[in-house]
Amino acid sequence: MGQKMKAMSSDYKQQNGEQGATLIACTVDDLEVVQQTLGCRVVNFPCIYLGIPLHVRRLRRSDEQSIVDKVAARIPRWKGNLLNLAGRSVLVKSTLSAIPVHVAIASGLSRGAIGAIDKLRRSFLWSGAASAVPGRCKVAWSRLCRPLIYGGLGVSDLYLMDIALRVRWCWLQRTDQSRTWAGLPCTVEKNVLDLFRASSEILVGNGETVLFWIDNWLDGLPMEVLAPNLFKAVPRRFHSRSLKDGLQNSTWISDIRGTLTEIMVIEYVEVWEKVQQISLAADRQDCFRWRWESDGTYSASSAYRACFLGSTRFLGGDFIWKAKVPPKVKLFAWLAAQDRCWTAERRRRHGLQVDDRCALCDQEPEQIDHLLLQCAFAREVCFKVFHPLFWDAVVPSSSALLMDW
Repeated sequence: MGQKMKAMSSDYKQQNGEQGATLIACTVDDLEVVQQTLGCRVVNFPCIYLGIPLHVRRLRRSDEQSIVDKVAARIPRWKGNLLNLAGRSVLVKSTLSAIPVHVAIASGLSRGAIGAIDKLRRSFLWSGAASAVPGRCKVAWSRLCRPLIYGGLGVSDLYLMDIALRVRWCWLQRTDQSRTWAGLPCTVEKNVLDLFRASSEILVGNGETVLFWIDNWLDGLPMEVLAPNLFKAVPRRFHSRSLKDGLQNSTWISDIRGTLTEIMVIEYVEVWEKVQQISLAADRQDCFRWRWESDGTYSASSAYRACFLGSTRFLGGDFIWKAKVPPKVKLFAWLAAQDRCWTAERRRRHGLQVDDRCALCDQEPEQIDHLLLQCAFAREVCFKVFHPLFWDAVVPSSSALLMDW
């Protein structure tokens, strides 16, 4: 078997031109035998596996810097100053976003690393280089990193994507007990756990995989929300208690420590009354269902979209992005709809020029509505385009607004 694995590794190296790393579970006594048989070297954490830096703790700053450098190394090759905004946006949404997302699947990135990568992505998008001249950014980065239907450009928000990807580990730990690590403690940040609880529905069965104090099994809410003061009286070491263990002989009551205040007693009585109505089914497994997919299964894309629920939809977004026109035209329409084009009026507000009069009619300030619709020159162009098609009704008036037109 050892010789076969060695032959497979040699074939991989010949085909791909690079060496690979494999995690092997074995005892200390067998480690030397494996090393001699395969002729490989033994490394400790932190290490690189499939291009991802792995560590038993959070990634070090030096590990994250290598990811930032990898993103920065891509930018000079593309000659971004020769690409238009539409072309650069494709590269930002694909390659420059895929590199950190690939790492975020296994390891969470710090805010500092995300900020450094966002600075590179923002600079390349607006200037085509790794560093942008101040004032070149037309749209705020936080707005740009929103889905198209909410007025953004569809660039991945790395912080929210990082959370959405790490929810996967919470999901697999509860739904796939065949994983070798399923029984191990899985430490997750509060924002990751909050997204998991908000996105999952629980059908209680035998109560073996549902956590009494953490999961939203009682009236669709977790104890932290249902009885917040009572939840604070439960030490963290009891948070991993399963629903089955908690209901058996009312063990959950013994998890509450300290002196109970009046409000805590009220919450305790409310929880006790609701718990008495719960009965477990020993012949049925607990079922976790994902809210945002019709088949009830987790997906990273739906978890990411859930982070934007409640946002205001972008008026005219479907018309702009579904139009059968070149991408650069869509980008211009998107900027115009948000009044982010460098008109004379906007340049005057930023102190770049003194006069904001329209250069075509020299009558009104050059705003985006005036430049595209209200200007006499613009209306004449529209008339000459639409009149031969008998579309005179859509010719804009002198008071037309872009979003209404």
